Amino acid sequence: MLWESPHPHLDIPELLTTWQWVFETPEYSPGLYTSRSNLGSYINAATKERLDFADVKEKATHLSTALIKQYGLQPGDTVSMFSTNTIWYPVAMWATVRAGGRVNGASPAYNADEMAYALKTASTKFLFTLPSSLDVALAAADVAGLARGSVFLLEGQRDGFTSIHDLIRVGSELVADPSWQIPSHLTNKNVCGYLNFSSGTTGLPKAVMLSHHNLIAQCHQLKQLQLVSPGQRYKILAVMPLYVFLILGWTKTSADFYAQIPYHGSGPFLPL
Repeated sequence: MLWESPHPHLDIPELLTTWQWVFETPEYSPGLYTSRSNLGSYINAATKERLDFADVKEKATHLSTALIKQYGLQPGDTVSMFSTNTIWYPVAMWATVRAGGRVNGASPAYNADEMAYALKTASTKFLFTLPSSLDVALAAADVAGLARGSVFLLEGQRDGFTSIHDLIRVGSELVADPSWQIPSHLTNKNVCGYLNFSSGTTGLPKAVMLSHHNLIAQCHQLKQLQLVSPGQRYKILAVMPLYVFLILGWTKTSADFYAQIPYHGSGPFLPL
């Protein structure tokens, strides 16, 4: 028996990448249908540092340009992120998607062996991490055969390593190519944009391939069910790890969405 949704049929675009759907299509992109002052944001709950929708697009464009032109990122390459929550996580994610790459969010609780397995399984070309996770990331990279020059910092500084801010500065001085497009013989149902690892309950974690269409369809479904009244917006405390949330709120910072990201560390939870 075929079970159908009781809700109206949704027309899901099949020729757009998630980047094009979020940032470049007037029908769907908040940056194209609302004012800058009305855009949603990612907010660091500790420092109050904020990246709104336009900031994310601009910085992700610069970052993707640097990764493509200075480091050779190609469509289909995997970029892994081994990090606790930070507002720079979605910038790295979107830069990868803009270039036609695949995003792999890894659990920040992995040890070196677990992370090495994830890097090898995902065929990772570049890895973003934090200074606090760098030692584990480097040990894993050595086992997986990933060069240390392909390991970047999402926040902070460490001697001998390039930060996301360094890359953004480099990319801002280069001419950006257009964003990657779905090949004419395919649809977004056929192109993997995201690799999310399973928990590994019955064995080693599996890299679950999610297409661009998967995430776009999920967001259309959520929009249909979670209506926002005029003049109101979602406000979300992002207590869940971002690698888990790739398929939901991190897919689209919309004009009616604020995400406040608490600091995840060894100290007490940040009061808000």
